[in-house]
Amino acid sequence: MLTRLQRVSSLMQSKQHVLLMVSGVFCIGLLLALYFAIMNVKSDFKLTHKKVTPLAQVVSVDNKTQRLIAALPSAHLFGQKAEASDYIPITSLSLHLTGIIKVNEGISKAIISNAGKVGMVYGVGDKLPGGIRVHLIDKTGVVLENVGHLEKLPLLRPALTFQPLPPALIAKN
Repeated sequence: MLTRLQRVSSLMQSKQHVLLMVSGVFCIGLLLALYFAIMNVKSDFKLTHKKVTPLAQVVSVDNKTQRLIAALPSAHLFGQKAEASDYIPITSLSLHLTGIIKVNEGISKAIISNAGKVGMVYGVGDKLPGGIRVHLIDKTGVVLENVGHLEKLPLLRPALTFQPLPPALIAKN
């Protein structure tokens, strides 16, 4: 039988062989990873330094397609922009818009009363008491510039109410 020292020596040699094999496999794996990394850098270099032909030379577009492309911006694919006055908050000033007068195309006047006083006629750019300036007049109201902020003064229109015909008119028909 083997002596204890021989068994220990044999066991140590087998552990050394296993350790040597594991380190060998590790080195081979490391060399493969290094090889593939170098190949990847090489292909990346070729890709980034490749001459590119302009798209205009590759794709030929006929006249009809060019017209369609030119018409895209005016097609309003996502809807039309709303009027600027649609986003303006209603003023809290004690003003009342009595009426709007259209003089000529693009020229309008507004009758505005302040705190229940007699209404005055104002045009775009005119100043109301308190330094408020008329910014815009349209068919729905007046846009005022108050300390750098735009506010809307709407034209209040009472709702129409209909009453039944008097009996005297009904009897005549």
